[in-house]
Amino acid sequence: MSLRRFIARRGTPAELYSDQGTNFKAAEKELHETFDGLSLELQQLLAKQKIAFHFNPPAAPHFGGAWEREIRSVKSALYTVVGAQSVSEEVLHTVLLEVEAILNTKPLGYTSSNIADLDAITPNILLMGPEQEKMEAMPVDRVTKVHQGTDGRVRSADVRIKGKIYTRPVARLIILPDIPDSKQGNGLRRSAG
Repeated sequence: MSLRRFIARRGTPAELYSDQGTNFKAAEKELHETFDGLSLELQQLLAKQKIAFHFNPPAAPHFGGAWEREIRSVKSALYTVVGAQSVSEEVLHTVLLEVEAILNTKPLGYTSSNIADLDAITPNILLMGPEQEKMEAMPVDRVTKVHQGTDGRVRSADVRIKGKIYTRPVARLIILPDIPDSKQGNGLRRSAG
């Protein structure tokens, strides 16, 4: 059912990669046994999907480094939102979709720090087009004040967004290059957050 939901939302993948989890190995065995028991006509019909399934070598989690990092991101976001509390399936489904939307805004490759360069490609741009991605983007404005912790490091900042001041943790801010202020003629630090 999970694979069918994935195909319904994203299309049929050419390849699937997995670790050697016992549930995946058991599913592979069951699928092979079921497939072998089908009529030749039905086998040919199902073979049109042409999905190649690959297992990583045993005891080699680094083979799945890219998706293992994304799994960690999903778990981290879920823990932040849900914590240890029990939630209904509907709430969990909603939160997972929101986490998916957040993760799909992450750049797929190198991101330039030059504001004049083109925006990085994200999964959302590929899935929904660049205009939708821009609508979901963080607001951009100026940092007006920084707040230091007891260790002397900047931990939060006041950011002016559309005329209002918001205090945000620095982990939620992205520093953009200085842009000269046309009114004052000096460079001010801009931030997205």
